[in-house]
Amino acid sequence: NLHSTDLNELMSVTDLDLLLNIQEEPFGDPSIMAHHGLMTLAKENGIKVVLGGQGADELFFGYSHSVNAVLTHCIRNLKLGIVLDWIRNGGLPPKLWIRIWFTALFPKLERKIRIKTRNARKESLPNKVIENAREVKQNVLTDVNLAWQNDIRGVSIPHLVHYDDRNGMSQSIEGRMPFFDHRIIEKLGRLK
Repeated sequence: NLHSTDLNELMSVTDLDLLLNIQEEPFGDPSIMAHHGLMTLAKENGIKVVLGGQGADELFFGYSHSVNAVLTHCIRNLKLGIVLDWIRNGGLPPKLWIRIWFTALFPKLERKIRIKTRNARKESLPNKVIENAREVKQNVLTDVNLAWQNDIRGVSIPHLVHYDDRNGMSQSIEGRMPFFDHRIIEKLGRLK
């Protein structure tokens, strides 16, 4: 059976306060609210277990920054057939292609410019925020393996597991995340 809900009625201020209590921390991603709505809908319909797709984007390079890292890797390793296929069919804007080629051909200069612009943006933040912020690896754009590891070990997956678990537990729903099966991750880690 297909169950649906009106997303326009998904959250009220009261619901947001409840969700902040469930998560026990502030969040900036509206998908957390939609996920809570999904878990609520599952409970209302007697569903006890939900299979989710958490981790698929991180493991299979599904984010735009992941695509950038993969294409940069292909250019640097002269896998130009893949690059040409992306140029023809990938739909990436020209401005992004300039950045990808620049990163591939001049990685140290690109990194230096990126660090400089990030530091300039940091100057507008309060010192307390800067002190508590986790530093992102600076060479994730030029090292495809580091980009992959950063997505898996960095912010994304711990964040996804946290909100998935909290939303599920608040509705007595077991959330299963098959993409986090160690056999899948180990197999992907062996691919070149």
